[in-house]
Amino acid sequence: MIVDRSTRADWIKLVARSALGLVWLCLGLFPKLLWQVPEEVGIVERTGLFVVSPPWTIAAVGVLEIVCGIWLLTGWKERAAVVFVTAFMIAMMPPVVSVEPSFLLGPFGGLVKNLALLACAWVVWVLAGKR
Repeated sequence: MIVDRSTRADWIKLVARSALGLVWLCLGLFPKLLWQVPEEVGIVERTGLFVVSPPWTIAAVGVLEIVCGIWLLTGWKERAAVVFVTAFMIAMMPPVVSVEPSFLLGPFGGLVKNLALLACAWVVWVLAGKR
C-alpha cells in the first residue's frame, strides 16, 4: 500500500491528537470525578490552592480536563488546543511538586507521562501548521 507523505502526516497527527485527547479525558473522568484519589485531595489541601474545598476543586479541574480531551478529539483549532493543554499541564506542576516532590516521578502524574504528552502536543503543533 502506497501512502503519500501528506496522508501519512495527517494520520500521525490524528493518532497523536487522539492519544492526547484520550489521556486528558481519562485523567479528568476517572481520578477526578468518578474516583477521587485521597493523595490528590491531600496535595490540593496542602497547596492551599482550592475553591470551596479540595474535592470540589479536583472535580472542577476534572471537568476542565474532560473538556480539553473532547476539544482535542474534535480536532477543532488543533494548535490552540495543544497550546492550552500544554500550558495548563505546565502550570499545574509547580504547585503539586512543591508539596509532593515524589509526584514528579510518580506513575500517574509524573515527569515521564508529561514528557510523552509534550511530545504528542509537539507533533500535533508541527503537523497542524503544514496545512
